[in-house]
Amino acid sequence: DGKLLKTLVEHTMVLGCALSDCGKFALSALDNRTLRFWNLEEEKTLHILRGHTGPVRKCTIAGNIGLSASEDETLKVWKLSEGKLLNTLDKHTDTVSDCDLSADGKLAISGSQDGQVILWDICAGEPLQILEDHKYPIQCCKFARMGELALSASIYENFILSYVKNRIKLKVHRGIEKWKNPNFYLAEIWNACAISENGKVVIWGSNKKTATIWKLFNDTKYETRVKHKDFVQSCALSYDGKIAVVASDDGIAKLWIAEETFAESFLKILKRDVLHIPMLY
Repeated sequence: DGKLLKTLVEHTMVLGCALSDCGKFALSALDNRTLRFWNLEEEKTLHILRGHTGPVRKCTIAGNIGLSASEDETLKVWKLSEGKLLNTLDKHTDTVSDCDLSADGKLAISGSQDGQVILWDICAGEPLQILEDHKYPIQCCKFARMGELALSASIYENFILSYVKNRIKLKVHRGIEKWKNPNFYLAEIWNACAISENGKVVIWGSNKKTATIWKLFNDTKYETRVKHKDFVQSCALSYDGKIAVVASDDGIAKLWIAEETFAESFLKILKRDVLHIPMLY
């Protein structure tokens, strides 16, 4: 019904957030170089996670493992129940824009402004693969099918979907060579992307104030009929890809039924820019 359940107020600017599978815990990534691990039922901070030397852009949870991505060019692996730092992953050479964990917490994927996507062995703390298929800075990266599929998207309309184990590219969507175009500054810039856990649907949001959904295996693409008033900064999909949440700098988060056309179910007016929104499904 679009009802506000809780407000967690012990924050500076929140750049990212994540929910546990049970929906009882949350992790928030902050611009003051820390993260907060929350008990949602008690609206209480359980641990403040310190160790990054730059703003924390994104975070994710798999079981008792947390992963954070920072402007300090590193990722950090946390044992959430103890608020303990387990490892630092430091192979990127620029801001780490996004990260994700496989459902079992054994694999991680990260994307950076250096244009690289790295697949990590969390237990060993070492890269399994470094993917250098993108030409532009990476904006987002996600797993699907228990870590079997990897989605990565760069800033100028490029996404690649591939099998993790053998690096076979299933789908590649590329924009025009924006930097070779004299009007490249008018290009659509992708700010966020998500893939349904079943691996069948992708959604992305951009500076064009819209979200676009793509049903991957029949190449059907839809665009939202009602645009936001400002940049779309975050989006999420349900397991089956039938429900989408889209959040924008206009302070509005919209829930859509993503079928043959988008049907707006409800919207929630917020006081400030919405930078990130996860979905529990």
